[in-house]
Amino acid sequence: MAFDKAKPMDDEYIAAGPAAIRENLRALKEDQIVDAGTVNGLAVGNASGNIPKANGTLCTNLNAQYLGGNLAGYFSPATHTHSAATTSSNGLMANTDKAKLDGIAAGAQVNQNAFAGILVSGTTIQADAPADTLELVAGSNIALTPDATNDRITIAVTGTVPAAAIAAACTGNAATATTLQTARTIGISGDATGTATSFNGSTNITIPVTLATSGVTAGTYTAVTVDAKGRVTGGTNPTTISANTTGNAATATTATTATTAVTAASCTGNAATATKLATARTIALTGAISGSGSFDGASNLSITTIPGALTPGIGGVQTFTASGTFIVPTSVTKVYVTVVGGGGSLPSSKDYYASGAGDVVYKQLVAGLNPGESVTVTVGGIGGASSFGAYVSASAGSTGIASNSTASVGKGSGGLVGAMYFSSNEIVYSTAGGANMFGIGASISFLGASTAVGYGAGGIRYLNTVKLGTSGLVIVEW
Repeated sequence: MAFDKAKPMDDEYIAAGPAAIRENLRALKEDQIVDAGTVNGLAVGNASGNIPKANGTLCTNLNAQYLGGNLAGYFSPATHTHSAATTSSNGLMANTDKAKLDGIAAGAQVNQNAFAGILVSGTTIQADAPADTLELVAGSNIALTPDATNDRITIAVTGTVPAAAIAAACTGNAATATTLQTARTIGISGDATGTATSFNGSTNITIPVTLATSGVTAGTYTAVTVDAKGRVTGGTNPTTISANTTGNAATATTATTATTAVTAASCTGNAATATKLATARTIALTGAISGSGSFDGASNLSITTIPGALTPGIGGVQTFTASGTFIVPTSVTKVYVTVVGGGGSLPSSKDYYASGAGDVVYKQLVAGLNPGESVTVTVGGIGGASSFGAYVSASAGSTGIASNSTASVGKGSGGLVGAMYFSSNEIVYSTAGGANMFGIGASISFLGASTAVGYGAGGIRYLNTVKLGTSGLVIVEW
């Protein structure tokens, strides 16, 4: 019978127990029964799920962890070897190559460029060991200065080299050259003379120099002769001076060489006194104002001016007596502008009034213009301001003001005041409008009335008599 784990039973007779125990022991020994709990009822064989059986047949799905599930043919036998590695093929490392690798120090680098030897005067010095030392020894009069920080050596010559081949072959003191063997004399000649003796080069020298004489006696002269080098070669003191008193002596425009003494009494014309010109001359003013006067030098001259022709600009000029537009000419980027405000206005009531002159801005530079640019020009009428675009402007003269003072104000910031003059019983003697450099105001007096002239001039009212001022002006020059 087979092994029976239930035998002997707990409730059987004691006498039956020994026989059951003996049968289970026999079954364990002879029937090869193992603990079924440890093999989970598996059968021996070569199929999947069998307990592997070593009978030469491949076991299916055998978990051979260390063999990868492969047959023995996939693995090398213990006697298997590989060829040594070469520079072109893989292989095992030879023991000689391993010895070379072991001989390389840690941190070693690929060989750098270096001298295999040092050639000195035909002799080559080579290293006797892998880490040899080259020593430099200083000879006579040679100084060696090492610089470990910058890896360099400074070689210098010190003192005198008595054994130098060239110096030894020299004669005298050429080897040292501190002085000349024979002292020399240094001389100076020509326009100046001087001598230095016994110069041997050991010290510096100074040579006293004496200028050569020019032949002129020392003294003070009123006339001298100078040569090409600037030296005085002659000197005189003339006692008389001669002058040509004929011809234009009266005007004294020229003179000839003096030969005889001249006195004022011997001169003709007015040369003796020179109180005035022989011919009176005319002095004239032109441009923005005009005027002239005769001047002969006998007295001072005062010229009465009046507005004149306008001075043209560098390349052109355009005058505006009425509002308009200025077109900047080709190649022009800057202009000079003169602006005159209109003369001041007058009240309508009958009384005595004098208005001021318009402001004047004279030749103000306006830069940064563009050729072809349009600039609006405004010419102020009576009581109106004038302007050149937003660049330059001039205010009008102020409105006439009635007053019993000796002078009433009425002007632009650049014009003169209008004025009225009264007698002690307030009878008006005269009234004049304001003036500026371009206009003269209207006026009235016992001698009569005059109209304002020019530009920006002030006007006047004398009861029923009205003389208006003038409009402004704009001038553009380039």
